[in-house]
Amino acid sequence: MGGVANTEGGIGGSGAAPPEGGAAGAPTTTEGSGGTVPEDECTDALDCEQPEGACVVCELGATAARECVNLGPSVCDGETRDACELCDGTDLGDVPTNCVDYGDPGEFSGGKVVCNDSCDGYDTSGCTVCGNDVTDPGEACDGDDVPSAKCANLGLPPPSSGDDDLPCLDSCEYDSADCELCSVAEADCLLGADSDCAGAACAGKQCAAGETCAMTCGNGDVCSGLSCNMSAECMATCDDFGVCDETCEPLSECELDCAAGYGSECDLACATGATCTLDCAQKEEGGGRGACIIEGEVGSNCNVVAGAFQSNPTGTAYCADGGDCEYLCQNQTDCSGLLVTCEPGAHCTIECTDFGTTCPTVTCLEGARCTFDCPNNQCNAPFCAEAAECECVGAECDFQLL
Repeated sequence: MGGVANTEGGIGGSGAAPPEGGAAGAPTTTEGSGGTVPEDECTDALDCEQPEGACVVCELGATAARECVNLGPSVCDGETRDACELCDGTDLGDVPTNCVDYGDPGEFSGGKVVCNDSCDGYDTSGCTVCGNDVTDPGEACDGDDVPSAKCANLGLPPPSSGDDDLPCLDSCEYDSADCELCSVAEADCLLGADSDCAGAACAGKQCAAGETCAMTCGNGDVCSGLSCNMSAECMATCDDFGVCDETCEPLSECELDCAAGYGSECDLACATGATCTLDCAQKEEGGGRGACIIEGEVGSNCNVVAGAFQSNPTGTAYCADGGDCEYLCQNQTDCSGLLVTCEPGAHCTIECTDFGTTCPTVTCLEGARCTFDCPNNQCNAPFCAEAAECECVGAECDFQLL
């Protein structure tokens, strides 16, 4: 006799747990006119037994019936959301990440929804509620809770008169209406649709705070007194025989490009916290007109470019903590009159290529990193602090210990 089949654990089952990745149980069958028709074992995952640490789903199996399938351990890894997780990392499924869309109408005013650490729910601690008199993350202020702030905290100049403490708006942002956009007369303030200027009309003009301005000077024009106010971005060009001097205020980004100018005289002042680039002009034949001067303050980020037959740059340049600054001197340019200080935490790249080129006079302070590319050994004996990182690419440098 063949014995009696063991039916413990279900029809056709052996009572043993299903292997990982396989069906959690075999579907039942019914007899139909066309033969045996499999029946669904489950309609959703709630009908399936969920072993601890495993992810069991209800899906179509090889028999074309819905089966409980063990997908293995569910791992909350901060990357990929699996079938048994509500969310994982930045994948929130169909849930909106914007708190305003996630919550009930009026519940949140801003912020982002994130997945919790167990991937089984959502974390709204980053959501803000404007109007609850509490400065939530992402809010500048809220009602009576107004942390002290001035125009400079927003990268704006202070008002010409009156109190500089900023009030709070109903939107939980500071009211900057009294902050000045320019520190010059209104007629000389480059703002909005009038943010650009050309020719001698640029003299004395200032790019307003937060604006992007283009200033073009040349053909003998004198464009003195150019300035780039706080948080502004300025691109000034100085063409043939132009005279241009520009001042870059804190937090501004500005470039004075004289590279296409023949015999131009260019002077750039860079304040602490500003990022500046000076491209030197072409020298007039016979040693006539042509100047390239930079005046940087400690804590500024200065870049200087002097190419073939361009004026020799002079002055003082700094590269501040976190800055990545370049000093490019090429083709018989003497940059020794340019005094460069690479401050702690800054990276300075000094390239002095082609015959007859001399590097700037460089001081690399403790904690700074200076990279020299001077194949003709014209590194100009830079000063290097003991705890600074100084290296030469393609040549030897005669470093002096600071």
